Amino acid sequence: MTEAPERIQTWMQPHFSEVGSWSTTRYPEMTIEYVRADLYAALEAKLASLGPIADLLPDAVTAAEKAMVRYPQPNYVISKWAEETGEVTKDLIHVAEGRQTFEKLRGEIVQSLAMLHRLLVEGDQVHGLPPIAPALQENPQ
Repeated sequence: MTEAPERIQTWMQPHFSEVGSWSTTRYPEMTIEYVRADLYAALEAKLASLGPIADLLPDAVTAAEKAMVRYPQPNYVISKWAEETGEVTKDLIHVAEGRQTFEKLRGEIVQSLAMLHRLLVEGDQVHGLPPIAPALQENPQ
């Protein structure tokens, strides 16, 4: 039996009738990548090993991607991350005092993680900070 290819491209539309056609290789900017089931299972296992934060990360990345499109660089990402972190701190105190819901706290945590994700992938051009993910990958601890 032939093994599945590592990458399969398909059209970005509700009905994927063009999976693997010549047009998906000719116009890659109009396609999305399918993920093989074994790779997806490995990703799911890795996320499960991360514990409760794994439930927040997909929402945070989605929020960051939307923000990157809506508010492109140059942008005050460091300042926005600090503001969101302050909101998390305030909501933690208010939850402890019974004046805030966990749902609102979760939303602020997601926004703080989203801004941190932006710092990782795009940095802060206003303050001259390049994306920090490459440096962190080069210098793991």
